[in-house]
Amino acid sequence: LMGYNAAVSACAKGGEWAQAVALLVQMESLSLKPDTITYSAAINACKVGEEWMAALSLLSDMASRRLEMNSFTYTAAVSACGREGGAWSQGLHLLSEMAAGRIALSAQLHSSAVSVYDSAGGGALALSFLNDLLATSHVGVDIVTVGAVMKTFRQEGEWTQALGLLRFMARKRLATDAPAYGGVIRACELADEWIVALVLLDEMTAAHLIPDVGTQNAVLRACEKGGAWLSAFALLSEMTDLLKCAQ
Repeated sequence: LMGYNAAVSACAKGGEWAQAVALLVQMESLSLKPDTITYSAAINACKVGEEWMAALSLLSDMASRRLEMNSFTYTAAVSACGREGGAWSQGLHLLSEMAAGRIALSAQLHSSAVSVYDSAGGGALALSFLNDLLATSHVGVDIVTVGAVMKTFRQEGEWTQALGLLRFMARKRLATDAPAYGGVIRACELADEWIVALVLLDEMTAAHLIPDVGTQNAVLRACEKGGAWLSAFALLSEMTDLLKCAQ
C-alpha cells in the first residue's frame, strides 16, 4: 500500500490525474484497499490537472467507502473547484461540508476559497470570507489570500475596497509590493479615479517599487479618461526617460 501511495503522490506532483486514477483501479484488482492518503493524493493530482469533476467523483467514492476526509482532502478538492469558474457551487458545498464537520481551513485553502466565493457572489462575498478568517482563523491570513481578494476588486473596479485592502496589508506588515499597488491602480483606472492612481504611483516611487508597464499604462488611461492631459504627458515623459536609461 505504501508503494502505491508513493506512486499516486508522484502523479499528483505532475498533474497526471488519469494515471493516478488508473493506479487506484489497479489496486482494486490486486485486492488492495486505497486509504485516505491514496485518495487525497489522487484528488490532488486532479487539482493540478484542473479536472474538478474527477476530483469530486473521487471524493464521492471516498464517502461511499466511509473513508475519513481530512483537511488535506478537502483542500485539494476545493482548490480543484476554485481553479474552474463554473465549479463554484460545488466548491461552496464542500466548504459547507467542512464547516459542518468542523474541519479547519488550511492556509493553502484560503486563496482557493476566495476564488470560489468570488465566483459565487463577487468581491463582496470574498471580502466577507476574508473578514470571517480574520475573526476566527488560528492559521493566519497571508499575502496570497489578501491578494486573491484584491484581484476580485481590481476586476470589478472597486477601488475603495482595493485601497482598503492595501492599507490593511500595511497594517498587518504584509508585503505591499508592486503587484499589490498595481492591482489597486488598475481598479482606479476602471473607476476613472485618476488622482488616486497618481497618488499611488507616487507612493510606489517613494517606496522604491518599480511599476510594470501594465501599471503605468493603467495610470495613463486613467488620466486620459479624466482629461488630465498634463499629468499624462508628464508620466509619459518619465516612462520615456526610464526606457532610455534602461537602454
